[in-house]
This record gives sequence, C-alpha cells and structure tokens, in this order.
Amino acid sequence: MKVLREGALLILCIVCVPGVNAESMACGTHVISDSERMPPTQKEILRKCGKPSAQGLSDWVYRKQGDAVYRLRFDSDGKLKSIKYDIKR
Repeated sequence: MKVLREGALLILCIVCVPGVNAESMACGTHVISDSERMPPTQKEILRKCGKPSAQGLSDWVYRKQGDAVYRLRFDSDGKLKSIKYDIKR
C-alpha cells in the first residue's frame, strides 16, 4: 500500500510540474532566484550562467539538461522579475 501511495504521489508531482513558477535555476555552483531581496541583474546572470539559448530585451530562455526550459523575465532596469520552468515537448 505504501508503494502505491508513493507512486501516486510521484505521478501527481510529474503532472503538476510543467508551467509552474520555478523561482530558481541552477547554473553550475550558483543558484539564480527571483525571490531574492535584491534580484540579480542581467549582467550577474550572464556571468553566472553564460549566454542564454534565446534572448530578447526583457525575456531570456535557458535550455538545460533533458527537456528543461527556464524562461527568465526582467524589468526595465534589467533586474530579474520572474523565472518560469517548463518542459520542452
């Protein structure tokens, strides 16, 4: 019964993950977060994470291992506003 309950929980987590706010993204030994008191700037993120896979003025996309896609949105001052996680299909 315990195995069945854990399996159901795992399936629920997998189904609920796509499209939710990630709030953080790992870049090597660094963690980038949109919930910091002083949000990181585009320049800081470039230094820690490297060049994004796709880049607009206020939106950057990082494609990570497997099908993970992180969409970073910046405010008009270049500070991180949000991170959204998705799975590339």
